[in-house]
Amino acid sequence: MPSPPPNRNTVSPGFSDQISYYCLGTVSEYPITLHMTGNELLRRLRRLGSRRGVVVRFDEERGKGSHGTLYFGERFTVLKDRRAEIRPGLLHAMLRQLGLSERDLR
Repeated sequence: MPSPPPNRNTVSPGFSDQISYYCLGTVSEYPITLHMTGNELLRRLRRLGSRRGVVVRFDEERGKGSHGTLYFGERFTVLKDRRAEIRPGLLHAMLRQLGLSERDLR
């Protein structure tokens, strides 16, 4: 007599432990996203730079319109409109270009 088909609603033992472990790892790797404007980012980076002894400057001449180049030591990124809010994806990309993480800004 053939065995009955497996119940699709059951999960193998230990599977839920793997899911929760994965979810916890994901949450700790990407903390709650900061919401800030370009001016606030510049202010936080200047404060961080003074603590670390790194020169931070914003060059309006290297950019068109409301864009400019933000230098954090030897690294740089383009900062657009300083009055507008920076969306999470762009913030992560800018911090990665500067060699920083969100934790550095907290």
